Amino acid sequence: MKLFEQLRKNITLNKSMSKKESKEKGDMLRDIRKDFYDGLINDLMANKSFELSEIVMAEKLKEKFVQTVNDELIGLNIYAAQLKFPEFRQKFELLIDSESQFEFTSHISNQLGSTLMKFDSDELKHDRLALTERITRKMRDNQIQYDGNLFHNIVYVFTESQQWQDIASLLRS
Repeated sequence: MKLFEQLRKNITLNKSMSKKESKEKGDMLRDIRKDFYDGLINDLMANKSFELSEIVMAEKLKEKFVQTVNDELIGLNIYAAQLKFPEFRQKFELLIDSESQFEFTSHISNQLGSTLMKFDSDELKHDRLALTERITRKMRDNQIQYDGNLFHNIVYVFTESQQWQDIASLLRS
């Protein structure tokens, strides 16, 4: 972590940028630091180092970059991989809420459905069912089509909890 901290602090622009205005330099430096964080988080996620990804994400938040939908989805995946349901639910609510700053899209619904499937323990089945019902309601309200993977995940949760009426309703729509 100390190496990461030293790298982050020592990111500078090369001498060819000395003629640029200070605001433009600051913006370029901020973009480079954001790309550094994003690349590091993606590499850690690809290598299944979710705990380190979470730490780097927390450091990125300290930098006060503008949060994007991709940042929220990365957080969702990190918490799902570590089976941290309370943190996962917080990100889930942020993405599905009608007051969310992010538009609810097919991509977001697919991510919510696939990450939700990681919580397969008996004590979380009721919570998983409730969140699955919220996804289906939101998709119906926003008239978003299901892709095969999301459809499979939703039908799996409904079948597991014997929600036959919900499956019939889903097939009719």
